Amino acid sequence: MSERKVRFSVGIGITNAEREEVFTLSQLGISEEDYETEEELQKILDEELKHWINEFIDSAAILED
Repeated sequence: MSERKVRFSVGIGITNAEREEVFTLSQLGISEEDYETEEELQKILDEELKHWINEFIDSAAILED
């Protein structure tokens, strides 16, 4: 059986301003012992996605007077 893969993608609403990558679960450091259900796996993937997005987006909240 082949290893499961996940596709991460992010876009900012501008043409061609998108990024996409495919990872195996092991590339993300996720093993079958880390989750029991698909829901638990999805929560882990959601967190991994947040970390991945932060690698590509620079943002800030700046208060202006």
